[in-house]
Amino acid sequence: MRDLLASAAARFEAVGIETPRVDAELLLCEALGISRGQLLLIENVSDEQRAAFEAFVLKREQRMPLQHVVGRAAFRRIEVEIGPGVLTPRPETELLVDAALKHVASRRGAGERVQIVDLCSGSAAMTVSLAIEAGDADVVGLEFVAPAYEWGRRTGESFAVAIAAAGSTLDLRRGDVVGCEARELADLVGRVDVVVSNPPYIPTWAVPRDPEVPLHEPAEALYGGEDGMQFVDAVVAAGRALLKPGGLLVIEHGDLQGEAGEVSVPRRVRELGGFEEVADHFDLARRPRYTTALRDSSLL
Repeated sequence: MRDLLASAAARFEAVGIETPRVDAELLLCEALGISRGQLLLIENVSDEQRAAFEAFVLKREQRMPLQHVVGRAAFRRIEVEIGPGVLTPRPETELLVDAALKHVASRRGAGERVQIVDLCSGSAAMTVSLAIEAGDADVVGLEFVAPAYEWGRRTGESFAVAIAAAGSTLDLRRGDVVGCEARELADLVGRVDVVVSNPPYIPTWAVPRDPEVPLHEPAEALYGGEDGMQFVDAVVAAGRALLKPGGLLVIEHGDLQGEAGEVSVPRRVRELGGFEEVADHFDLARRPRYTTALRDSSLL
């Protein structure tokens, strides 16, 4: 087992994977059907397990995301199935859920239900997490890309019992975020407490720093036009129409699109208007990661 791990880690390191030993251990655990905590108890590996591990290593060596290799990804309290055609949920996106939950807790009255919308919902990891963790919430997810919508639907079905136990509802709709406030989400205009979104925001000319992204992630979930703002603008327009006065808009963005960026999401939100208390926020690595804004309360 130790030889297998050392060999795989060396191969991963040779192709530039940042966490070679951790990835090797996680893939060996997958091949053995055990948790990482049990790995130290294993000494010998069968030929069948060795073959399964080698198949995993080959895929990861080709820079397939670890989550795609094993077919699932952890996100907050849940684990969702993923595969070709859907963006891999990332730890940074969990911060958007924190912001949404904090707002809900600060504004919700006793026994009051909340309405939440997740635009560009993809795998529905964030959508389902909000439904479960907010509790007594009506959560709508909107996704345009057919394969991603199907993955999201599977996620919703997997956690239907947990969502119901939290007193929440989940409604996954298929549609384009551009102009959705006049079509797929017209019934929610002026009724929403929180709009969250992790839209495509990479400029079409940019090359993502991690090879896994352009090689294995769907382009439709990555690129947002020449300046990266095509879908950000659509999310802001939808948020302006959907949110109640004082409702919260939360948008994820690239680390070069914060306040100091040449193209800046917080500045764009201010320019488009209809919001107050626009603020940018850092991820755990202290990189600009998401923008929040409140629907103009002067409309009250």
